Amino acid sequence: MVLAMVLFAFLFYTLYVSGGGKRRVLLLYIPLAVGLSFLCSRLLYWFCHQEQFAGIAGAFAQALTPGYCMTGVLVGTLLAALLTRLTTLEKKTLRILDAVGPSLAFTFGVLRLSALFNETCRGKIEVLTENNRHLPLAATITNALGETEYRLATFMLEAILFFLLFVVLLFLFIRLHYSKKYSKKKFPRTGAVYYLAVVMIGSVEMILDSTRYDSCFMPFNGFVSLVQILSAVSALAAFVLIVIRCVRKNGWSVPAILCSVFFLACIAGVGITEYLIQRHGDWYRSCYLGMGIACLGMDVLAVLMTFFTKKIHK
Repeated sequence: MVLAMVLFAFLFYTLYVSGGGKRRVLLLYIPLAVGLSFLCSRLLYWFCHQEQFAGIAGAFAQALTPGYCMTGVLVGTLLAALLTRLTTLEKKTLRILDAVGPSLAFTFGVLRLSALFNETCRGKIEVLTENNRHLPLAATITNALGETEYRLATFMLEAILFFLLFVVLLFLFIRLHYSKKYSKKKFPRTGAVYYLAVVMIGSVEMILDSTRYDSCFMPFNGFVSLVQILSAVSALAAFVLIVIRCVRKNGWSVPAILCSVFFLACIAGVGITEYLIQRHGDWYRSCYLGMGIACLGMDVLAVLMTFFTKKIHK
């Protein structure tokens, strides 16, 4: 966790300063982001696992024990950016958040990669095919009977996807902030990388959190994942902001309407396939295939809408 925080601070510093940010803002934002991320992550975990702690005070009294919901980091970094904006040290909150997007993707990858050193890197899907019983697909665990099992290496796969997202988001950051093709007059570049990061991170969390055996489920039912809900809501909110930006520049058009409808259909598709997995566990192969296509569709549509703003502007 310490390594992840150091890497986040380094990446954020590099991207933020290269994008025109002020170095003095870092002295305020980074401590706020780390502190609020820790707070929000622990709160979300406590909310879903209240039986493990003696109240909310007990959750923070045992702060060094495992138990954090990674989605809280997304919330904490956003709150830190908003609080930094109130100090007037940085008037452009989206400039901060653009540097946060790629940094978060890499940090999440490191956090998930660290799970390879214990038995948390496992999903609820048992890998039965002999040729697939190895990383990055399967992790070896010992069950309660002392028998060896091969389970889906959920965190390993998540780490790989987050590192890939980091490469994609870093490319988009460089492309949007340094290319002369995307001038401020023609393309509202500030904030675009962050919005895409929220959509893409949310899509990864939605599908792979579904494969976990120990997800943060809502306390009132025990099978609806809080992580999936927050990921879907945040991805939808980010896409709505992308659409609003596009419509303000160009007005409503058929491509914009179609992208919006298909994005909603993808969100609905994720929900439907998750429901089917819950009801029919033996359908998981086809359901996860459908969920993967829906999540990938969300990412593609968000990118199309982002660059669509520039392409039709005259």
